[in-house]
Amino acid sequence: MSADRNYCLRFFIPPDKSFVLAYWPNAQKSLPERLGASLTLSAASECRYQIRAVPGKGVGMFATEAIAPGAVISRERPILVTPLLLLWNSIGHISSSMPEHIRDAFFALHNCKPSSSAQLQDIINTNALHVDYMPGHTELGPYHGVFKDICRANHSCNPNAGYLWDLATFTGALRATRAIAAGEEVNISYLEAHILYAERQERLRDRWSFICKCPVCSLPPAARAENDVARQNLSMVLRSVVAGVYDKLAPDVLAQLRMTKLLEDAADRDVYLWRAVAGQLARTYCALGQRADAVKWARKAMEMTLVGTGTDGGWAAVVAAPEKTDVWRSQVK
Repeated sequence: MSADRNYCLRFFIPPDKSFVLAYWPNAQKSLPERLGASLTLSAASECRYQIRAVPGKGVGMFATEAIAPGAVISRERPILVTPLLLLWNSIGHISSSMPEHIRDAFFALHNCKPSSSAQLQDIINTNALHVDYMPGHTELGPYHGVFKDICRANHSCNPNAGYLWDLATFTGALRATRAIAAGEEVNISYLEAHILYAERQERLRDRWSFICKCPVCSLPPAARAENDVARQNLSMVLRSVVAGVYDKLAPDVLAQLRMTKLLEDAADRDVYLWRAVAGQLARTYCALGQRADAVKWARKAMEMTLVGTGTDGGWAAVVAAPEKTDVWRSQVK
C-alpha cells in the first residue's frame, strides 16, 4: 500500500444500511473489525419526542410526555460517523458513499453556513456531536457523529438534556438533566457551562451563526452579571474536581457544604460538574449523618451519572440506604 493510500478514507455500511462509518485505515486491524458486533446489532431506538417547527429556530425537539431526570428522551444510531479531522480531498468520497435515504436525511439537516461552497463539511460542523476515540485508532484522533433527530435539539445555556455516546451499541442518547414537561422543548448546550455571557455569544455567533436568546442570556443586565459570577465560581469548583481536590472527603466539611447553595442556584446543568460535586456532597452529608440531605444529593448524583454514563454508578443504593455507606456519621464528634 502506498503512503498516499494510507490517507484514503475507508467506509463501512452495515447490512441494514442504517449509517455510514468513515474511518482512516490502520495497518494492524480495521476499525469495523475492532468494533465487531456493535456495528451490526439491531439498535433499540427510543423516542419520547417529536420534531416540529420553532419560530426563529427552524425546527426543534419536543417531549411528547413528562420525562423524569436521568430518563432517556431519545436513543438512535448516527447516520454518519467520521474522523474529526478530514482531509479536503476526502469530503467528496463521503457523500458518494451514502445510500440515498441517508444522503437525503443528512442534507435535510441545518447548515449554519449556507453561503459556503463546502456544504457537506459545513453540515457536519453545524450538527456533529462527539463519539470520542475509536478502539485501536486513538492515534488517528477522535471521531464525531451526525444524527437524524438528536441533532435537531437546539441550544440553550440552561439546557434540560445531556448527550451520551455508547460505543457498545454504537448509539447516541439524550437524557433529561431535570424534569421535562410534555410539550416542552428539549435543549442541550453546545458549550461548556462555565463560559461567561460575552464569550458564549461570541462562540455561538462565530461557530453556529446565531445570537442566543435563551432564558439565561435574556436576563436583565444585573441578573446576567450575577449569573456570570455564579459561572465563575462553578468554574473554580470544576477545576478543583479535575485536580482531584474532591476525590476524598475533605477535612473542612463546611467548605464543601458551601457548594450546596451555589449548585442549587446555578443556571446550568453541567453534567460532569454535577456528577462529581453532587456525589461528593452526598458523601459529606453521609459523614455528617444528615440523611435527608444525603439522599437529596445522592439522587442528584444518580441522575447526572445516568446522563453521563448510562448507569446509576451505585448511587441508587445510597439513595435507598445512606446509613450503609462507609462514611456514615464519620464526621460526627
